[in-house]
Amino acid sequence: MIELSGIAKSFGRHPAVSDVGFALDKGVFAVLFGPSGCGKSTLLRMIAGLERPDHGTIAISGRLVSGDVHVPPESRQVGLVFQDLALFPNMTVAANIAFGLRGASGGSSRVEEMLKLLRLEPLRDRLPHELSGGEQQRVAVARSLAPDPDVLLLDEPFANLDAELRARVREELIEILKRTATTVIMVTHDREEALSAADELMVMIDGTLVQSGDSREVYEQPVNKEVGLLLGDGNLVEGLVRDEIVHCCLGEFPAMSHPDGACELFVRSEHIECSTDASLSARVVGGDYYGHDASASLLLADGTALSLRQAHGDLPIIGSQIGIRVSGPVCIFD
Repeated sequence: MIELSGIAKSFGRHPAVSDVGFALDKGVFAVLFGPSGCGKSTLLRMIAGLERPDHGTIAISGRLVSGDVHVPPESRQVGLVFQDLALFPNMTVAANIAFGLRGASGGSSRVEEMLKLLRLEPLRDRLPHELSGGEQQRVAVARSLAPDPDVLLLDEPFANLDAELRARVREELIEILKRTATTVIMVTHDREEALSAADELMVMIDGTLVQSGDSREVYEQPVNKEVGLLLGDGNLVEGLVRDEIVHCCLGEFPAMSHPDGACELFVRSEHIECSTDASLSARVVGGDYYGHDASASLLLADGTALSLRQAHGDLPIIGSQIGIRVSGPVCIFD
C-alpha cells in the first residue's frame, strides 16, 4: 500500500530525516515512535505531500508520489488528522465531514456512513465547541476517512486529551480504524500508546529509523540500549563475554555468536524479581507505588544500581536486604 525508499530531509544544515525506508501492506496499523524532535512529524508531512523530500521516493498504491515527481497533497489519496484537529468552528459535525467530499458523487450517503461508523449520528448538527474532546477527535477522523483514503496519517492525535479520556478515546478509535482495514500511520512519543496500538512498530531516533517489527519483539529484543530505554524501564550492567558466556554482576548468561570482550547487558525492570532462594542479594534503597504496579530501587554489594518493577503493589521494605533473580530475556550490546 505504501513504500518509502531512501527518504531524507534537511532544514538548512540540520538533517531532520536520514535515509528512511519501509513498506506497509494494506490494513496495517503502523506507529512511528520516538522522542520529540526525532523527525516523526516531518516524515509524516512528506508522506502527505506537505513537505518535499531532498532525496528518496514515496509510492502509494503502486503510484510514485514523491521522487522524480511531486504529487500535491490533494491528489495523493492520503488523509491527515492534525494534532490540533483543525475542525471548522462554524460548521456542524455533518458539514465538517462533508468538507472533504467536495465534488465527489454520493457525498451525502458517505457522510451518513461516517456518522454511523464513528457513532456521531446524535451529534450531526452540533458545532465543534459543543463537543467533548473525544467527540471532536471522532469528527476529525471521520472527516479524514470520508474520501476513502489509501493511507490515513495521524499526527499525535491524542496529545491534547487528558490522561483518562486519552486512553478511552484511543482504544475506541483504534478499534474502529482496524475494522475499516485502512492503512494507518500514527505518530506518537507515548510508549504505552505505541506498544498497545501498533501492528508494526517503527522506532525513530535522530531522524533515522532504527528498528521496526512486532511490538513485543521490539520491546523484548531492542537492537540497542537507546531503543530499549525509550520503550520502558530497564537496567544496563557491564559484562564480559568469554566462550559465548557473558559474566556480569547478575550472573552468567548465554551469548551465542557474540565475540569475546566487554559488553553491556540490558534487562527489563519487570524481569528482575524478588526470590527467597536466590543467590544474589540486593539492598532496597527506594520505591514508588503506582496502584497497578510498583517499583523499587536496589543496590548490589558492588555498588551497581538496579530497578525492579512488579505488577502487584507490595513493595519490599526500604533498607531491607532481599534476594533477586533475572526472570526474563537478557539483551547483550557491544
